Amino acid sequence: LPVKDYQSFDHGYATTIHKAQGATVDRAFVMASSTMDRHLTYVAMTRHRDAVTLYAGRDELKDMKEMVASMGRSGVKETTLDYEQVFAERRGLQARSSGTNELEVATLGAKAHQQERVIELPKPSQQAPSQQRNRPAPLVAAITHYDRTVEEIARANAMPHLEREIEHLQSMAGSVYQDTFSAALTFKGLILEDKIDKAELVKAVQERPEQFGALRGKSGLFGENAERKQALSRAQGLSSHVGYAAETWERRLDEARQSEEWQRERRDIVEVPGLTPKSEAILKAFDKLDSEQRPQFLERTINTPEGKQALAEAAAIANAIEKRFGARNRHELEKMDLQLGNDRLQPIDRIKEVARLVERAHVAQRRRTYERDQSLKKGMSLGL
Repeated sequence: LPVKDYQSFDHGYATTIHKAQGATVDRAFVMASSTMDRHLTYVAMTRHRDAVTLYAGRDELKDMKEMVASMGRSGVKETTLDYEQVFAERRGLQARSSGTNELEVATLGAKAHQQERVIELPKPSQQAPSQQRNRPAPLVAAITHYDRTVEEIARANAMPHLEREIEHLQSMAGSVYQDTFSAALTFKGLILEDKIDKAELVKAVQERPEQFGALRGKSGLFGENAERKQALSRAQGLSSHVGYAAETWERRLDEARQSEEWQRERRDIVEVPGLTPKSEAILKAFDKLDSEQRPQFLERTINTPEGKQALAEAAAIANAIEKRFGARNRHELEKMDLQLGNDRLQPIDRIKEVARLVERAHVAQRRRTYERDQSLKKGMSLGL
């Protein structure tokens, strides 16, 4: 635009979502980020009269699915009161409930005593030894066969990193090549080719950039015009970015290859055992009790063969889950994308349900052992 013909320009202005609350404009442009939640998204997308345009950077929000999940999450702030029940359960306490009257407390107490009478420890098994030795089906079977090789999975996992570098190359190639899309695809194919020497590729872009696409400008009998000379000059800088993209691909591919090999050798081979029906019944009975009733139930359970077996199975499953998935508790397990291999017969909900039962019993047993050791140390100190 000829600046001399205008007295002033009004480009609009940028502001934060918080400052934009209550404001209304003709047209809004929203730059999405990973810090936005559903409340901020609603505020930002309702400031306009005529139109609103949403922009998102792929460096922060890689695809539409990730953007929807990020911008649609709840942004309600947590307080310590949100963890009152978890705090009480870990320490064997009864969490206080604000506003509970005496009638409600009495009712809950009566239900607890009634439940304690109903829930009985299973009697010692009278089954034959051969039936007792029957091993239950594993909760999560070990993965021994794969549909894809390590190299195929590694290349698939490293490809998004190369795609981003190719996008940068395409934007830079605009000052060198007439068809930037074709030039970028050519560079991508050469980078993916294992037999291509990447150093020679960089040198070729520097010295003979016309090999990879039609250059901008013209070259004729009287030499090269200014646009062609500029394209040749910019090819020097473009070559360094081609080398960086090739280096990024090789580094990411090697990292993905090592990660997949480690996953297969260290985790996929671990089998998570299943619970026997009797042990599962004991753990479910323990899970139904209030936090105040669990210590007494645990003491009674440990003194029976079936109870000892149930706790031993719980400890074995907890250890196997940590080795297989790297999750120490069920909260971490629920956030993970469980890699189960070709055998998808195990329902995910079943795995998480057993993990929850096992965690409750395992934590209670460790707390009991800790309290017993502390009481022994205290007794020894008093004896001295």
